[in-house]
Amino acid sequence: MRYGFSTLLFTILVLVSLTTFVSADYFVSADYNGLPQDFTPVAGYESVFPSNPIGLWDANGNYFISNNGVDFISNNGVDFIDLSDEIRSDFGLPEGFNPQTSYSHNLRGQSIVGLWDANGNYQIWTGTGDFQSLTLTGVPSNFRPVLGYAQGFGPGIVSLWNNKGEIYLYDALNIRMLGPFNSEDFGLPAGKTPKVGYYFDFDKANFCESKVFGDVDDDGIVNALDIQRVINAGLSNSPDGCADLNEDGSVNALDIEIVKNIVLGINVPRPVQKPTAVQLWYSEGLYEYNLATNKFNKINIPQGLPTNSVPSAGYYDFVRKKVVLWYGKDVYEAGENLIFWKVKINYIIPPVDTDGDDDGVDDNVDNCPAVYNPNQSDIDNDGVGDVCDNQDNRSDSDNDGVKDSEDNCPSIFNPDQADFDHDGLGNVCDDDDDNDGLPDNEDPNPYNPDSDDDGINDNLDNCPLVSNPNQLDSDHDGVGDVCDSDVGGDEDNDDDGVNDDVDNCPTTHNADQADFDHDGLGDVCDEDDDNDGIDDRYDPNPHDSDSDDDGINDGADNCILVSNHNQADLDHDGVGDVCDDDRDGDNLPNDEDPFPDNVDGDNDGVNDNIDNCPLVSNHNQADFDHDGLGDVCDDDIDGDGVPNDIDPDDYNPDIPLNDTDGDGILNSVDNCPTVSNHNQLDSDNDG
Repeated sequence: MRYGFSTLLFTILVLVSLTTFVSADYFVSADYNGLPQDFTPVAGYESVFPSNPIGLWDANGNYFISNNGVDFISNNGVDFIDLSDEIRSDFGLPEGFNPQTSYSHNLRGQSIVGLWDANGNYQIWTGTGDFQSLTLTGVPSNFRPVLGYAQGFGPGIVSLWNNKGEIYLYDALNIRMLGPFNSEDFGLPAGKTPKVGYYFDFDKANFCESKVFGDVDDDGIVNALDIQRVINAGLSNSPDGCADLNEDGSVNALDIEIVKNIVLGINVPRPVQKPTAVQLWYSEGLYEYNLATNKFNKINIPQGLPTNSVPSAGYYDFVRKKVVLWYGKDVYEAGENLIFWKVKINYIIPPVDTDGDDDGVDDNVDNCPAVYNPNQSDIDNDGVGDVCDNQDNRSDSDNDGVKDSEDNCPSIFNPDQADFDHDGLGNVCDDDDDNDGLPDNEDPNPYNPDSDDDGINDNLDNCPLVSNPNQLDSDHDGVGDVCDSDVGGDEDNDDDGVNDDVDNCPTTHNADQADFDHDGLGDVCDEDDDNDGIDDRYDPNPHDSDSDDDGINDGADNCILVSNHNQADLDHDGVGDVCDDDRDGDNLPNDEDPFPDNVDGDNDGVNDNIDNCPLVSNHNQADFDHDGLGDVCDDDIDGDGVPNDIDPDDYNPDIPLNDTDGDGILNSVDNCPTVSNHNQLDSDNDG
C-alpha cells in the first residue's frame, strides 16, 4: 500500500548515550590498591580468565591482575603477580617476552587474549591452556603494532595500529590492511597513530518492541504506536531486558516517563545489533566512532580527566561496566552500569490508499489499477495493460484475428495457429517444434523428432542423422560407430604414424615430431620455431633466437643481423645505430648527411633535413629567390644569373649588367669600358 502520512519521532536518551559523556563527575580518580608506586602500564585489557580479571603490563614485562568477581566488587584492590621464569612457563610465554600492546574479546562465546611485543612477535590465549606463539597471514614483515583493541564491527575482529598511523583488521587468524582508515575520509588525523583505543558494547542487550495505544496529538483519537528500546539485560531482573512500562510492579531495569495517555501492550523481545562505541585518544584530542555515519567525530574531553595530557593505557572493563584510563601512575574510572535507552514513537495519521494493487503506480495513471503490473506493459497500446487485457475476452494483442485468450502465440502474429507437436505453443513461438528435446536452432530437422527414423529421438540418438537403432558405440566417445570417423579411438588425422593425442602437430604430417624450442608445438605447425618472438615468415634465422650472437634475442634486438650488445639507438626509432641508414633521424641518409650523428649540423636550430643551408648557420632561413638555397650559401641570391661577386645588386634581378663594349666585363670594373678587351691586358698596370 502507498500512503500519505506524517510521522512524529521522539528520541529519549536516559543516563548516558554512546556519543557523549554527560555528568560533571563522570570520570573520577581511582585507587588500585596493591600496585607499586612506580608502576606505569603500557598495555591493558579486560581479560577472560575464569575469575574475570583486568590485566595490566608495564614496560618491563611485569603483570598485574585483578580477581574481583562479576556479581560483586570488593575492596581488595589489585593483586600483584610477579611473573618469574617458572610462572611464565606456566603461562607458556617465552622468557623476555614483554608485551607492547594487547587486547581481549569475548564475542559470541569466543575468548581470546592477544599480546604483541616490540619485535612484532604474537602470543595468543584462547581461554584454556597456555599462551601460544602464532604467525598470522597477511602481516607485513615490518609490521609493528603499537595499539590494539577488540572492536564491534563484526564478531571477533581486532583493530591494530602501527607507528605509521595505518590500521589493520585481524579476523579469523588473518590480517589485512584497512585503508584509507587513517585518512580524513574517516574523520581521523591523517597519518597519525592513536595513543589509546578501546571498544565497548552491551553484551547481553535485547530489542524490546511493544505495541502501545494513546492519543499523542490530543485530537481525541487513540492511535497505535510503537516503542523500541535497548538496555543491558544483565542489569535487569528479567532475561528479556525489558523495562516495567506497564506498571505491573516488576521493575526490570529503569522506568521511563512518557507524557501522554499511552497504554502499554505486550513486550516482545527480539535480537538486535547492539549499540557500540569505539574511542581513540590522539595527541590532537579524543575521537569517537559514529555507526550511523561510519566516521569518527572529535568530542570534548570527558569531565574529571586531565585536559592537557593523553592517557598511557586504557580499556573498557566488561566486568565493572567501566572505562578505565591510566595517566602515568594515576588511574581514572567512569561509566559504571551504563544503560542505553532509545524510545521511538511513530504516530501515523489514518492513510489514504492511492495504489490499490501495490505495484508502485498510482491508481489514477495505472493501466490495470486492480492488478499488479509495475512495468505497465501494453503491447497493443489500447490503454489496458496486458495483464488485465484478456479479462474483457475481446483483445487481440498481435492483431492476427485470434483473441488472446484463445491464441497459442498471443504476442506473435500467427493466424494459422500451427502447432506441430500439439503442446499448446504455436510453431512461431515454440523453441522446440517437434518436442524432441533439441532446440530448433540445433535440430537438423525441427519438424521430425527422429530425423533418421531409427526409433530414437534426436536428443538421445548418438547418430541423429544416420539410422542405428542399436546405438553401438565401441569407444564410448558418445558418437555411434556408424558415424564415428575413429571407432577405435586412436585417430591419426595427418597419417604421420603418430596418434593425435600425442602428436605435436595433429593436423600436419610430421613423423619426426621435431620441436626446436621444446614448446610442445612441432616445427611444421609452430609459427615461431625458435621462440624469439618473431614470426618464422619474417625471421632471418627461424632456428636461431639470437642471429647476430650479441646476447639479445632477435625479438628484442634492434639490429637482428648486426651485433650490437649495447643496443644504441640515437634517434629512438627502434633501429639500432649500427644498422640505421639515418642514425640521427633527420631524414638525410648517413652517406649524404655531413653530420650523420647530429640532426642540426650548423646548430642554427633547424634540422638538417629541412635546413636550406645545412652547413651554414641561418636560423631565419632567408631565401630571396626561393630556389631552396638560403641566401647565406646561395652564389646568386637574386637568381638573375649573375654571380653575387659581379652582380651590382645581389637583391635586384632587374639591374642590367651595364657592359657597353659587350666584352662580358661590367663597365664598373672594365679597364677599357668602350673597347672590347675581355682579357683586360694592362702592360703598365696603370688601370
